[in-house]
Amino acid sequence: EEDNEELAPPEFEDEDGLEWVYEDDRGGVQGPFSTSELQGWIREGYLQPTRRGGPAGTDAAEMQPLGRYAEFLSVVPQDWEEDLIAPPPPSKGSEASLSREEEEALRRAKAE
Repeated sequence: EEDNEELAPPEFEDEDGLEWVYEDDRGGVQGPFSTSELQGWIREGYLQPTRRGGPAGTDAAEMQPLGRYAEFLSVVPQDWEEDLIAPPPPSKGSEASLSREEEEALRRAKAE
């Protein structure tokens, strides 16, 4: 008689036990998700490290780019690091968000 439980992979638990939320394109809050889930999504390119988020329970106004949190630094691609140093502040009262290209153009214009 085989014990199928021995063959099943162990359920993975994050060491830090933290849960995270992020702000979607419509301004809604998604989550909570484990640290490892978000790390995987950032690593695979499904979630940009400039996406605003924070620990579960964080107010939307207090969210920061996920790549700024220590838990995600190891998975941020090098070509994103500059975007995380000084991203433009979120515009208050504006429902439209800038695309990455628009943010880069704005950053270049400010540097000139």
